[in-house]
Amino acid sequence: MGSYNAIARALDPFEPLGPLAETWLAATGIASDTDHYAKLLTLQKGVPQVNDSGSYVYTEIHDSKALGDVTKITVVRGIYRVTAAGAMEMQPHVEYSGQYLFTNNPSNNPDPLDRRWESIILNFVYTTGTPDTIVLGGDTYFSLKGTGGILDRIYNGVAGTSTQQQNFARLNQIDIYLSQVIIPGFGKMISGSETLNMYGNLLRPTVDFSYEGMVNHQGLRLTGIQRSVANASGDGSLSESVDITVDSGVNLYSATVGYDGIHIKGTVPSSGFYTVTVDVITENVDYTVLNPGTLYFTDLSP
Repeated sequence: MGSYNAIARALDPFEPLGPLAETWLAATGIASDTDHYAKLLTLQKGVPQVNDSGSYVYTEIHDSKALGDVTKITVVRGIYRVTAAGAMEMQPHVEYSGQYLFTNNPSNNPDPLDRRWESIILNFVYTTGTPDTIVLGGDTYFSLKGTGGILDRIYNGVAGTSTQQQNFARLNQIDIYLSQVIIPGFGKMISGSETLNMYGNLLRPTVDFSYEGMVNHQGLRLTGIQRSVANASGDGSLSESVDITVDSGVNLYSATVGYDGIHIKGTVPSSGFYTVTVDVITENVDYTVLNPGTLYFTDLSP
């Protein structure tokens, strides 16, 4: 548990961003044949306004086959300021930023929590945007609320390649994955709570991650339990379920992700399926859809 505590202590000094915070999701997740991303930016005061300032959180999941089939989690917390000319200046707090690296191969992944935690500085350049979009570092981000409709596009499927169930399960897992790896047991970025409870046999403990209205990214609310029972090698199974409520500000969606069909090896899902229900329609989603190396959307551009 040492790495959990070290990461959590590094990030905990910031207060939650509060109810005015707004989150933007990068539209395109494929950078190349070997590099895929899920990128989110949350600003404390919502839509950038001239002369505004506040806290920001940037989170990124980078899957790279070029680096040897690894997934890198990056979190940067800092202060942003919008100039009179409308440009955004973003200053990271290096001591509260970091990267987290592990392999995607369950047979060679004894415990992702024992991987490395490093300081990092990201240089952001805000170029232009509307109330529903932000262009940052060459990527176009769409707001999770308002008329941009990115959540509606997720609901309706991505380029005909992903079902509603797969898309909402992916949103759910991105939030859970980031909360477990980055800030476990220390609540939320915006509201709600997350708790970690370990009990039972020390050689085969039961670990519950419980979410009570947890909001890490505006528009996404999680409630439920993800339970794991595993041996010292991280081999075992998952159970229970988590409800996700998705509010685009225009439409309200809900889904339930069940874990009873998932087996894990080296703490990583290695076989089975998730039972995902959206609008009373249930689909068994293969475990590979939600593994770290696949937590990206193909293209959410309108």
